[in-house]
Amino acid sequence: MVGVRKGMLAAALVLLLAGCLPEVPAPVVVQTMAPGSDEILQAREALGEDVVAVARLVVGTPAQLEELRFDVQRGAPQQAMQDILRQHADALLADADALLADAMGLQVDAGELPADADADAVGRVAQAASLAGELAELGRMAAEETLRDVDGLTPVIAFDIALDDLVEAWNVRGSRSQQVERFEQLVAEADELVRAARRLDVGDCTLLRTNRIRWAELLAARTAELRDAALERAGTRFDELRERFSRAPHGEDRAVADSETSACWARGSRAADLARSAAELVDEIESQLS
Repeated sequence: MVGVRKGMLAAALVLLLAGCLPEVPAPVVVQTMAPGSDEILQAREALGEDVVAVARLVVGTPAQLEELRFDVQRGAPQQAMQDILRQHADALLADADALLADAMGLQVDAGELPADADADAVGRVAQAASLAGELAELGRMAAEETLRDVDGLTPVIAFDIALDDLVEAWNVRGSRSQQVERFEQLVAEADELVRAARRLDVGDCTLLRTNRIRWAELLAARTAELRDAALERAGTRFDELRERFSRAPHGEDRAVADSETSACWARGSRAADLARSAAELVDEIESQLS
């Protein structure tokens, strides 16, 4: 469309930052851009789809990491979210490699253009290709940052699953003698979880460890109280305690408690900075090819 200054990349960026980038192949959108030289048009088509793919994933990474850390329920749901983010990182690495190949192809093509080619267009294509290469490298860094962040939570998530397993063990049915024997073992396991919580490696965000020490100590006290009720043959009291404890075993919403570490995490994470840099690179690429 003649007179349209912003092309596919700029429009895609606006939608991307709004969180609603449509799944539209770049070559289709290229047809709505303002006319340009053949070199510019070919560069738009060569780079467009992979630029948008990389930028979408990089810009979306901080929100997904925040969801993992502060929104998803602790334990198994968090572990499932870890797998989703690992897939996100793998897709980003693949798209970054594809974009780098696009950029390298354009740089080679630019060097082989005939002497009568549009010199300004050739220069802009070369600059766009260089910027696309930077975006590809930034995509790889964002993928590595994602994996580092996700894997760093693995010991914490494994500990949370151990806490959940302890709570689940409260509800195993059995005879009185079996209950007594089982709760003696659970008390020992709960005490070990308290010690393990104090050894957790959580990096700089020590509140993650403090939270888990508190939850482990509460579960240890409740497990001991259930053991005592089982020893006293206080069946009704045992059932009442187990029902009450099971409603809120940790005494609070663990995701909400962990959300207090958000400022600490943000200081140590590069995800938001990489997302901003990706947005800036997309804008610069669009400027070269508009």
